[in-house]
Amino acid sequence: AYRIGICDDIYEEYGFDGLYTNTLFEMNKSFEPFMQYSIELGRSFVQPKYWGSRALDYLWYGIGAYLKKNPQIKYMYGPVSLSASFPSFAKELMVDFYMNYFGSKKEYVKAKNPFEFESSEIALNNPFKFKDYKSDFKILKDQLKNMDQSVPTLYKQYTELCEEGGVEFCGFNVDPNFSDCVDGFILVNIDKIKESKKKRYMS
Repeated sequence: AYRIGICDDIYEEYGFDGLYTNTLFEMNKSFEPFMQYSIELGRSFVQPKYWGSRALDYLWYGIGAYLKKNPQIKYMYGPVSLSASFPSFAKELMVDFYMNYFGSKKEYVKAKNPFEFESSEIALNNPFKFKDYKSDFKILKDQLKNMDQSVPTLYKQYTELCEEGGVEFCGFNVDPNFSDCVDGFILVNIDKIKESKKKRYMS
């Protein structure tokens, strides 16, 4: 299941306080123009009996159907989680990777409980070159594999959804009310969704 919040309606009645994401991130005035044309997504979940099936793919079909029916929507955003069960270094690698390759240049939001790099390992032994996305993504996967971990599916799917510049991470927050998971605030520009993805999910 995926919850969709109609931001135009929510913001008109409650302001930013009506948005779930506002419990994790302080939303700046610069984000106001997005409200009229946005939907808020989160949190997605798949029942254990459907793990390993195409259940997550069906969620994307549902989102695509909504976007097709509501062409006025130009953006979607929300928190994308990293489980607290990831080793600290694994979380640091992923936050570092995604902020470097997809980090927003504008401060639309500010994390209320910002993720902090706890170890010096990421500074001393940073494996990334930050010159080529594909090469560094392979490094990320290899590093996680060495820890018996993998890139969360939604992180991979969101960042492969759009052409360059269509996906932005605006910050990372630690949520004590959700098992201390790390939430990345992701902003997606609908107009920059790849044609292949539009054809699959929105046709």
